[in-house]
Amino acid sequence: HIEWDIQDAMSLSYPDRSFDAAFMLHLLHHVEDPSVAVRECHRVLRPEGVVLNRYAPIEHIRGDPEHQFFPEALDIDERRIPSIAQVEAWLRDAGFKHISTVTVEQQTDSSAQQRLERIRLRSTSALTLIPQSAFERGLSAMQQYALDNPEDPWLLNDRITLTTGKK
Repeated sequence: HIEWDIQDAMSLSYPDRSFDAAFMLHLLHHVEDPSVAVRECHRVLRPEGVVLNRYAPIEHIRGDPEHQFFPEALDIDERRIPSIAQVEAWLRDAGFKHISTVTVEQQTDSSAQQRLERIRLRSTSALTLIPQSAFERGLSAMQQYALDNPEDPWLLNDRITLTTGKK
């Protein structure tokens, strides 16, 4: 049974030791102090509880299409996206043990056109923060690249990282 609830990650209303697992998905770069959000996860987990953080660390997104064709987005994300080492440090500092990180490459899009459609919707948060002129310039360059290289795995695949820890 799953219940969805919207909460402030920096100040969860749940009592201590309420959950067996906490799952974060592309969250930590959106909060003011990620270490506080991680400590809150630790607080609400029962003994032996597990935290799972799925994200794209800065060392993996620097070379992806969204950041190569939109360098202004990279400038933004260099300031806010954590590295794997930083996420692991936040977990360790919060008291988590048995911290491990795994990165896999997966096909995210079935075609270059599908990825372009996601880009047009500004599905990556940094794309919503760049000037319209920069977005249009990057989109034009990416469209041309996709036309010239429609089967390039670089346009179809993403690296996804999962860092876990146990209370």
